[in-house]
Amino acid sequence: MKITKMMQIVLLGAAMFLLTACGEAGTAGQNTSENTAPAQTTGVYVPNQTGKPMSEDIKDELESKHKQEAAAIKTIQEEPKGSHKGQRILIAYFTWGGRSGEMAHMIQDKIGGDLYEIKRDPDYSRDYSTVLKESAQEVDENVHPKLAGTQPDLSQYDVIVLGYPCWWFTAPMTIPS
Repeated sequence: MKITKMMQIVLLGAAMFLLTACGEAGTAGQNTSENTAPAQTTGVYVPNQTGKPMSEDIKDELESKHKQEAAAIKTIQEEPKGSHKGQRILIAYFTWGGRSGEMAHMIQDKIGGDLYEIKRDPDYSRDYSTVLKESAQEVDENVHPKLAGTQPDLSQYDVIVLGYPCWWFTAPMTIPS
C-alpha cells in the first residue's frame, strides 16, 4: 500500500514537471509585443492572417485557381450571323424545369433553325421528389421511356443541336441513344 502511494506521488510530480516544462518552452524569451506582431515580421506561422473564416480563405483560393484555369481554356468563338445560311438546323431539347428550353430558344435566336422539344410519354411528374425517383429508376434499369409525339426526320438536317439537363451525371434517359 505504501509503495503504491509513493508511486502515485512520484508519477504526479513527474507529470507536473513535464507539463510545466512544455508550457514554458514555447514562451521562453518572448515578450507580449512579439506575440501580437504579424507573421511577416516574426516568421511565426499564423494560420489565418485575413481574419476571415478559414472556409472563406479556401473559397477565395479555389476561385482564384478556377479563374486561372478558365482563362487557359480555349473557347468556341461565336460564329458570325448568317454563317449557317443554306443549312437546315434542328435544335432538339429536353427540359423538365424549363431552363434547357430557354437555352434552346436563345440558340434559335442566334442561329435560326427548327425547334423540337423532346417529351416523355407519359410526361415526368411535376413534383421534384417524384421525378427524382422516376429518373433514378430509369437510369438504374437502363430504360429509355417512350417519347410523345412524332419525332423529326433527322436526315433532313445538316446541323443538329441537342440540349438537355444533366441527370445522375449523364443525359436523361429521354434522350434517344
